[in-house]
Amino acid sequence: MNLERPQLHSAIINRLGNITFWRSKINFRDKMEEIYTRVGKKAENILEQ
Repeated sequence: MNLERPQLHSAIINRLGNITFWRSKINFRDKMEEIYTRVGKKAENILEQ
């Protein structure tokens, strides 16, 4: 199995556009990109086992 990391981790989130329900000082896209990066690394580690 050949897995390559995407160049943009939060491409799906970016396709959604502005998130009207998000009420926080934290930037939604930035936070989701951080989460996608962490989850992607964990998934990669699991698949390599």
